[in-house]
Amino acid sequence: MATIIKEIEVDVSQLNRFAAIVAKQYDKQSRFLKVTLLDSGERIKVESASTAVINARREDEVAKTFEGTVNADGTVTVPLTYWMLQLDGTVKCDISIITANKTVLSTTLFELEVQEAAAPDDSEIEKDDDYGILIQLIADVQAIKDAEAKRVTAENGRVSAEKSRVSAENSRVNAETTRVNAEAARVKAEQARVSAENSRVDVESKRVTAEKGRVDVESKRVAAETARVQAETKRQQDTSKAITDCNTATDSALKAAATMMIVNDDTGKTYQGAIKVIGGKPVFEYDEVVTG
Repeated sequence: MATIIKEIEVDVSQLNRFAAIVAKQYDKQSRFLKVTLLDSGERIKVESASTAVINARREDEVAKTFEGTVNADGTVTVPLTYWMLQLDGTVKCDISIITANKTVLSTTLFELEVQEAAAPDDSEIEKDDDYGILIQLIADVQAIKDAEAKRVTAENGRVSAEKSRVSAENSRVNAETTRVNAEAARVKAEQARVSAENSRVDVESKRVTAEKGRVDVESKRVAAETARVQAETKRQQDTSKAITDCNTATDSALKAAATMMIVNDDTGKTYQGAIKVIGGKPVFEYDEVVTG
């Protein structure tokens, strides 16, 4: 048989103004309320050691109390018993929580509207003594459902976390692969740089050696050029001195003998000559002297 569990929120500190809960006259062992208790709108979690009961007063002013069950999530489940639904009309209800220390906390009233059945109930009316067991079974089923829902939620969370972990691990592996590839490229580039540097060093060594040879040759050339310059300077100095000496000698000769007479003993001829400077050189010119 189907079991109807209606979830409601009932306050302990303020009026409960929600619409009346509707149930059908003569229903039995099929309707329950799962109640979340509030304190001015703030949720109250009922301790598992507490006892939950529903207090009901029908329109015939007869009142009864029926025991419910405290659920693992801190809510309570209470029955809508055959007695509560026996008469059509409004049933005023509240929920009481009895703690292990026998303190009692009750909600404000809420209403159960029992709709009249289309036909009278002629079946034997069973007592409500077994509702405690039924409530416990329903609570156990609800607890199993709640536990399963939590397990499914936890499993979904675990699966989601595992997916996130796998995704993060894949990202880490991809990043590591990228890093390894980058490192391999860096090593290759470094090897190429070292090889190029070795080549540069070898070329530079050859250049330095060639430069030393060039410097040696240049040093020898400079030394030879210096010697040549010195020799040329000395030559010019010697030439200048020789010219000066020659000019001095020429001047002296000119001064010593401006004109001289020369007699050729073989022919008996007489010549008159003089030393002249022509083109910067001393030249002796002479003429025959004719006698009458």
